[in-house]
Amino acid sequence: MTEAVDPAVRGREDTHTARSRSRPSDLSTAARYTLRLQLRADPPVLRHAVLVHPRPVLAGILAALCATLVFLLMGSGYLVAQTLGCCYVVLTLGMAGEPWTRAAPERLTLTLTLIGGALAMLAYAAYAAYAAWETPRLRLRLADWLQADLGYAAAVIARCADTTPSADRQLRQALLAARSTRMAWQEPTLRAGNEPVRSGGLPRETEYEAQQALAEVARVALLLEARLPRTPQDADPAAAALAGALRDTAERAATALREQRVPDWRPIEEALGARTPDSATARTVQHAGQLLLAPLRRLSEALSPAPAAPPPR
Repeated sequence: MTEAVDPAVRGREDTHTARSRSRPSDLSTAARYTLRLQLRADPPVLRHAVLVHPRPVLAGILAALCATLVFLLMGSGYLVAQTLGCCYVVLTLGMAGEPWTRAAPERLTLTLTLIGGALAMLAYAAYAAYAAWETPRLRLRLADWLQADLGYAAAVIARCADTTPSADRQLRQALLAARSTRMAWQEPTLRAGNEPVRSGGLPRETEYEAQQALAEVARVALLLEARLPRTPQDADPAAAALAGALRDTAERAATALREQRVPDWRPIEEALGARTPDSATARTVQHAGQLLLAPLRRLSEALSPAPAAPPPR
């Protein structure tokens, strides 16, 4: 039941994976905001501390020293290189030798810079606490899609036990619900791909594996729908118990996914193990149930936390 993946699509997924690995987390983004504020504040403070009565010769010597240190310490880190670079620019401008009395606008600029930086950091903290991004909601949307897909599969299996028109109506409703939840998953996933922070959501690899697993669940149910019994004599009454197990498991699995737990598929396995297929329809239902378990197990493997690395010896 596996589907060949287009190389172009696979390439886009790999590109998204590589980008996600290079995107900063919330902690590193906050650190960058703090660093930018410090880089704006340090050079004017340094200039006012050293050049109270600016002298062009001293400013030139310090500028040359900063330029030399930039090349010498360039590989030591982002903070050192940017601080020395900003100091070089400020000291070069200070070589004009303006008196201290004309530095008042610069002190006002420094004050406004500090106030603006503090407000920007407060705004970022509020946005991080009450994020409107799609990334934190991906797990909830995946849980809705999982419940809808398993509900559709349960409706198809229930139709194998009941050939009345009411079962057909329930099957159509379940199919529409599965399609709508899949669309509700796809569009936010594309928007989440452009967001700079992935913390609080699903990793790229987990997101891709979960999407492939649920798509395969829907394909198995669609293939079983093409072989539904047309008369009551061809129906499999025992399929109703399997459909009920699927519905109950779908609800519990969606709850587990929303609570960041790994779903458990043992009720479905037990329901399949208790069956004794004695007709063509029963054997078809049994085979479809076994095919459903394969992608569901892969989904649990994708959602399972990665094992911790062994400690170094």
